[in-house]
Amino acid sequence: MISLLQNSNVNLNVPILDLSQAAPNSPPPITLQKAIGRAAMKPENYRYGAVLGKLKLRKMIAFRWNLIYKSDITFSEVGVTSGCNQAFCAAITSATSPGDSVILPSPWYFNHKMWLDIQGINILTLPCTKNFIPDFNALEKLYNKTVKAIILVTPNNSTGQEYPRKLILKFAHFARHKNIALIIDGTYRDFISKSSNLHNLFQTEDWRHWLIHLYSFSKAYHIPGQRIGTIVTGQKRLENIKKFLDTLNICPNLIGQDASIYGLKYLTKFIEEQRLEIINKKQLLQEVMSELPNWQILSIGAYFAYIRYPFPLLSIKFCELLLKEQSVLVMPGSFFEDEDKDSATKNNDQKIRIAFANVDKRSLFDLVKRLKSFERLFSDKYCFPQKTSLEDSDTK
Repeated sequence: MISLLQNSNVNLNVPILDLSQAAPNSPPPITLQKAIGRAAMKPENYRYGAVLGKLKLRKMIAFRWNLIYKSDITFSEVGVTSGCNQAFCAAITSATSPGDSVILPSPWYFNHKMWLDIQGINILTLPCTKNFIPDFNALEKLYNKTVKAIILVTPNNSTGQEYPRKLILKFAHFARHKNIALIIDGTYRDFISKSSNLHNLFQTEDWRHWLIHLYSFSKAYHIPGQRIGTIVTGQKRLENIKKFLDTLNICPNLIGQDASIYGLKYLTKFIEEQRLEIINKKQLLQEVMSELPNWQILSIGAYFAYIRYPFPLLSIKFCELLLKEQSVLVMPGSFFEDEDKDSATKNNDQKIRIAFANVDKRSLFDLVKRLKSFERLFSDKYCFPQKTSLEDSDTK
């Protein structure tokens, strides 16, 4: 995103419409802001805290997760982390060593791929169906003895796709059979369209041996800067994760932990209101995008829409041009998919991720208005004919 801003010579006369960041762009409720203020006045919040987080928060997480998943999690199986990104790093470190492999569906969350690359973990790319559901039928052929974990993000970043409960259970059975870890990132769980898509893995008797469950408080409570996430797994694995976390930052943010405690106590209704609002925005975006017949919503849900545009440009160049000409900031699809594609596949690099949940409904109308203007400008200024079929376009 920074490179897009640096390279695009943005028209400063037009306000930027930012649909790039996968985090709330509005502050938390005023009641939570006041609670954070009170937490900031506690002297104990300026000392070191427990490596796995405050005991009160860990107990509250276990209690809430047990209500959601009808499970029997104990606080000793819950760790608090400095955001869900750190939870993922800890999970990978607990399950793999350099030279090992993991199975990762594409499109993926790019921070996940970056950490895997940094750690020298091989990525075996699991293809998705045309609906961006991980292709379970390809799993057995992809697996080999170097694989130590399967990673699923649901609802998905970047496509917004919600993986069906039965499919997640099939992946769990596969992981158990192969004696490998299943890492589930549920960062966007609170915005799922229907509760039946919440997994039921915590109800399996032996989940503690193979399941690693991740979550972020950033989205639900609008506190991304406080960096509070959580990891739920078996106690033995969590004790090893504790050593990893202790070498990084000793303890998660203490004020942010108090904010999460307040949220778990008092903001259940606030979260549900957000979920319903995002569902309404999703429906609105689908309606207004119908005014752009040459564009295609490939997948939409939770926070994101994954969209194909009708211009013969690689996604990074398209996003730079869209930002320059219309001050619309979105993420290139190439950020979420394998760069080592053959030339035939590269012709499909005409996708963008739109974080529609971050803006109000009026901004969605503005988005379509700007995209229409971009279509006209693209045809006139850059001398490219508009295409009704992407297959007819040559990537430039």
